[in-house]
Amino acid sequence: MKSNALLLSKPGPFRRMESQFKRWAIWEIYTKKRKCMGSFFWVSLVLLMAWSGCGQADKPGNPPATSAPERADSGSGRVQPGESSLPAPPGSGVSNTPPQRPESISKDPKVIRLERRDLTLGGQKPAEKDPLRLSYPNDPDTINAITASDTVSDAFQSRVYESLAQADYTDPDNLLPCLATHWDFDPETLTFTIYLRRGVKWHPMQLPNGKPLPQREFTSQDVKFTFDCVLNPHIEAAHIRSYYEDPEEKGPSRRYKIQVRVVDDYTVKIRWTKPYFLAKEFTLAAVAIIPRHVYSVNERGEPISFDFSSKEFAEGFNNHWANRMMCGTGPMMIKEWVRDNRLVLVRNPDYWGAPYFFSEVIYQCIPNPNTSTQMGLQNDLDWVGVAEKDRFLQCLEHPNVKSGKVIAHAYEYPGYRYIGYNLRRELFKDKALRWALAYATPVDRMIKEVFQNQAVRVTGPFLPGSS
Repeated sequence: MKSNALLLSKPGPFRRMESQFKRWAIWEIYTKKRKCMGSFFWVSLVLLMAWSGCGQADKPGNPPATSAPERADSGSGRVQPGESSLPAPPGSGVSNTPPQRPESISKDPKVIRLERRDLTLGGQKPAEKDPLRLSYPNDPDTINAITASDTVSDAFQSRVYESLAQADYTDPDNLLPCLATHWDFDPETLTFTIYLRRGVKWHPMQLPNGKPLPQREFTSQDVKFTFDCVLNPHIEAAHIRSYYEDPEEKGPSRRYKIQVRVVDDYTVKIRWTKPYFLAKEFTLAAVAIIPRHVYSVNERGEPISFDFSSKEFAEGFNNHWANRMMCGTGPMMIKEWVRDNRLVLVRNPDYWGAPYFFSEVIYQCIPNPNTSTQMGLQNDLDWVGVAEKDRFLQCLEHPNVKSGKVIAHAYEYPGYRYIGYNLRRELFKDKALRWALAYATPVDRMIKEVFQNQAVRVTGPFLPGSS
């Protein structure tokens, strides 16, 4: 288990928004700012100029197998007795008579804080003019939320796109509402009935010819479209699609473990064909929802194809004109991307929930890690990645660190090193030999001399103290 460092100028409330699957932070250094910090860019070893205050922040399990249908409370993610959701009929047509929506008002303080529009998640008024200055090493090929699989694009997208639900970092088993206000789960049919947030607007978007696309409201058609794209075998989204594939089924009609059906504009049903211990997460929190009105049309605004499962549509989607832009529902929206120079996000004035504290997020493209480290130490960047532990330890001797302008704090990062044996070789088939090699490995000496005491002994791929 690697031991990481978080450097803060003033201890205080501080929260980070993590990516769903990708984490960069190994070491972090922060310098102080007078305002609260928000979600940050995960990198291997990090320098940050932190402003004092509290920050903007704030994916898991098998649906409970009970004998009665259950309802997820949007405020807690726990299930409560409720009405049964009917199994999805064949087809995916839209119902003309939408069912009555269950009550979605939550008394959970965490949900109330998410939904109020006057204060940030840290309880402060958003800054009128206060940019967050970050860096990234190289431009990604695409920032399409479905096809991109690198950590840089993931960081860009984290403030722009949203999923149906989001992680509750105070309770790993819980999900908080996001684009969905609440949801039901029927264990008899393995069906989630998801009730969407009304009045959410997609960010403004222009075609390559400068003609603006009409601004649209987020609806269940966008949810269905997003999953159609993920499940299209010709779209470059294997890193997501593999979680929905059934390796035991060879026929194309039964290839995937989920079926998505639109009920009405604000209700969607997602049915799993088999029990899956990650069904809740991969239904609600693992996929960023993208706008159908943008990614279903070509550069002239005409439909690419009306069949979103076709190869024709996939070719247009993989090479879409918007792959170097972003159109989401999140608290920040893209202002500009100058390749090899910078990407700038600005606050979304139409955001449905708590505003982002910073007025802008400015990512500077800095390929040389030594340059970004020095810029961080000199307060030219607010958060910088430091890739090597030796260089990080050198940072601890910098005058700005010693004076408290940059502060270090060590924390444990969920990554581990191990020795793997090829069990096809006769030598390593002997369990006693493998035990002997394990006991002979000088772990404590390696921690001290190789990792310079910046690691923690573990006995397996589990966080210390985890159950």
